[in-house]
Amino acid sequence: MDDCVHWLDLGTGEVEFRPAECPWTPDPSNWRHIVRKDGTRSAFRKICGGSAASIDLIDIRSPTFQMISHLLSPLESPEHIIVTRTNQALEASLKRLHLVFFVNQDSEFECRSMPGYVIDKLQSCGTMIGLKNKLVLCPSNGSAEMPRRVIIPQGDIEFGLDGDFTSVSIKTGTARHVHWHEYSIDTDLGRLTGNVSLHSKLYQCYLHALTSHCIPDPLLGHTGTEESLNMLQSAAFLSFQRLGDDEARLLDLISDLTPNRVYYPPDLKAMVTVKWNQLPTLSQHHDFYPAVLAILDHAHAMEALYDKPVTFEIPPREASLLVRAASRNKAYYPYDLQNLRHSPSSIPEDVVYKSRDIADGRGAENAAYQTSWSIWNDQPVSLANGSSCGTQCGHGDQSAGRKGDLLAIQSILAFL
Repeated sequence: MDDCVHWLDLGTGEVEFRPAECPWTPDPSNWRHIVRKDGTRSAFRKICGGSAASIDLIDIRSPTFQMISHLLSPLESPEHIIVTRTNQALEASLKRLHLVFFVNQDSEFECRSMPGYVIDKLQSCGTMIGLKNKLVLCPSNGSAEMPRRVIIPQGDIEFGLDGDFTSVSIKTGTARHVHWHEYSIDTDLGRLTGNVSLHSKLYQCYLHALTSHCIPDPLLGHTGTEESLNMLQSAAFLSFQRLGDDEARLLDLISDLTPNRVYYPPDLKAMVTVKWNQLPTLSQHHDFYPAVLAILDHAHAMEALYDKPVTFEIPPREASLLVRAASRNKAYYPYDLQNLRHSPSSIPEDVVYKSRDIADGRGAENAAYQTSWSIWNDQPVSLANGSSCGTQCGHGDQSAGRKGDLLAIQSILAFL
């Protein structure tokens, strides 16, 4: 009971929890801790509104509370969940998120903030696999016309590798109010659709990039990296008047998904140091940084319309190393990702590596081989200049024998 003043009634033994903003005014709707003198369990109770119906608080140590808190754990921690019971229903309130759930007539946990939607038994939305903090809702009547929805809280995002996959969690901390994002699962178009705000789209884009895997997501039909990059190049990410601090912070996080490559030592440019994130290698695409840079350039152009322009900056990257990474990695990504508007305009082709253990029919090595073969087999071989190897080496006289041939081979090799 935070932000409350505790009052003890010495006559009844009840403790009233009055709000800190009005500590002197008693109210029947305030929570009261009732201590029974007969030794039975004490209870928290308050009177509901204008009716005489009472609301009892469910003990946090009870099996009922533990079951409900487990269902809502993707959104809120148990210490911030309030479960109450009346004569009609069992209700769970998430005060920080301003969400309320209750048990309906079909014994399903329905969201009062989204009428007609209950907690889905299948908590997979077909994408963002590895994200722990998401709650999937489905229509209570099973209607195919109403899409399933997913609720994702907003907070500090932490990620790391869990075997071959990425584990992503969202920490809400001790904030008094927690914002959340709601996305509809569009199975026809194969994507998540949210509201039109830039912050919601950037949040979705960042989570798609973090939870990407080499195997395509079932809902999207492609990887989260592809979905994120396609979102970044859409016109919706340039449809804003001014960037806020939260949007700029998300753009900075997205740009950091591109590994930082620097020359070592800087003056010689002989070696490269790469700083990787705790993500799969294919999730750290080289185009995240240029895509964010294009959005920030548009934001800088829009700031010219304001009296006090704001500057948005991200750490610079070595352009030549980004181009080289694009050239090296293009074999691992679909062709359509190579034609993004923010990709380097000219990606050089790799030079075909010529292995030294394969003879190409030219050069001193091949001439030495042909000359040796001609001497050993007493047969002339035509060289590249059209002359006979036997003529050059004096094979018209065959009286020298094998010993002379070997000496000739040694002398030819020493000469080459």
